[in-house]
Amino acid sequence: MNGRRIRLRYVGLVNFISNLISVFTGMMFITMTSRRLSESEFGLWSFLGVLLQYFIIPSSITNYWLTRYTGRGFKVGRTGFFLNSLLMLIAVLLFPIISPNIVLSSGFKDNLPLIISILTIQIPAEYFSNTLTALAQGAAPQYIGYGQLILEPTKLIAGYFLVVVKNYGLPGALLSHIIARYMYALFLALSLRGEFSEKFRRDLSVKWVKLGWLPAYSLIPSFLNNLDIMLVTLLLQSTVPVGHFKAINTVIAVVLYSRFLASALYPKLLSGGGAKDVNDAVSFMLMFAFPMAFGATAMSKSFLSLLRSSYTVSSDALAIAALQAVTLCLSNIYSSCLIATERVELKDNITFYDYLKSRLFYVPSIRILFRLVYLIGIFLMLHFMGLSSEDPSLIVFLWFSLKFFLNFSFLLKFYFDAKSLLNLSFPWRQIVKYAFSSSIMFIVLYLWGGGLKSYVKFYDALLVSLKGVLLGSIIYFALTYIIDVEFRKFIKSILSRFI
Repeated sequence: MNGRRIRLRYVGLVNFISNLISVFTGMMFITMTSRRLSESEFGLWSFLGVLLQYFIIPSSITNYWLTRYTGRGFKVGRTGFFLNSLLMLIAVLLFPIISPNIVLSSGFKDNLPLIISILTIQIPAEYFSNTLTALAQGAAPQYIGYGQLILEPTKLIAGYFLVVVKNYGLPGALLSHIIARYMYALFLALSLRGEFSEKFRRDLSVKWVKLGWLPAYSLIPSFLNNLDIMLVTLLLQSTVPVGHFKAINTVIAVVLYSRFLASALYPKLLSGGGAKDVNDAVSFMLMFAFPMAFGATAMSKSFLSLLRSSYTVSSDALAIAALQAVTLCLSNIYSSCLIATERVELKDNITFYDYLKSRLFYVPSIRILFRLVYLIGIFLMLHFMGLSSEDPSLIVFLWFSLKFFLNFSFLLKFYFDAKSLLNLSFPWRQIVKYAFSSSIMFIVLYLWGGGLKSYVKFYDALLVSLKGVLLGSIIYFALTYIIDVEFRKFIKSILSRFI
């Protein structure tokens, strides 16, 4: 077993830039489709995506071990691919049987057989791409970023042809995503072909199956978290609030993508990294997360207008959503520290009780507790406050407020746990500098006011949004360059690679 050589900032920058580019191509795709779908259809799109995830989640059981073993130098590509192929076949058989009645409960009836058929075709694409992503995460995380540069443009081109030219609506949007996922999987398969050099490991496959309860347990938080969209849809018998929720999530995706700046941290810690790597990852991530969160808030209405002007009534919810996105990124970093530094599965003569005492069990247990509180909170909010789908802005504001409380609680818990384990120190000096530059940028954009207006025409919204992004970027990066030595070193290191 040999550890992997992971370049923390290089991988983070590659994955961040690729996902930042994907934000614009993805926004173009969402805008192109959302303006041809009703609010109800746009919400249904989210509902279908969540439903499909429950049939894809089993792949994560294998992928959990695939990343951990690959990150520590094992060549286990064939083993992981074989196990996930078996799970994929089961999902393909069960989905057309179980899903129709669930989709009907959302109030959707049109083209049901066609929609179910398309989603069934998507299942293999998701299994293949998720397996290869897990493999890349442990072996060469930069390939995930390179793959994004193939996935998003492919989806945009296919979407233009199927949705705009052929006017296939929601089925066209779904097919565009499927085509792109297959192309992404093909790229990763070719890039990682060296990881399939060793034969199928029967001993490891048996071990992973026996220990399948542990990653399955760690998936319960994701299962519970995705229930929020299902719960809101079924309780309100409407997908309109979910449409507003998806619109806001589309805008704050740029903030969430800052987590890719720390994408190399997990395999780095698996290979033997320490506290310095964690602190570097946190500083690097917040260097971009802060201005994007502040900027999204200052440009809330113009950004939402890109999707549809009717979504701008939920602009207040976007501010709290941007904050919760930052806390989510931070809590994910510190929870990954706890999991990556645990090595219980590599020890000999390990008992079931040893796994229960490990951080591999502890971290998902904390997440399950908070997720249950979150779902109970949503149920009480909708049941006792008498909220109606006719006021989606209030629903999504309360919805994201609850998510913020949850993620902030996560952040505090996991930070103090990681601090005691790795002797971490939070990079306050860097954070104050980034917050200062972001605040000045926000004030200028707020006083300008272009981002706080609603625009019916897409061109008007796009023009104002681009002006705001350009102005905000100049202000933030100029100020940060002046006041932060680390940022100047970072810029110089980038320039030295191209000059």
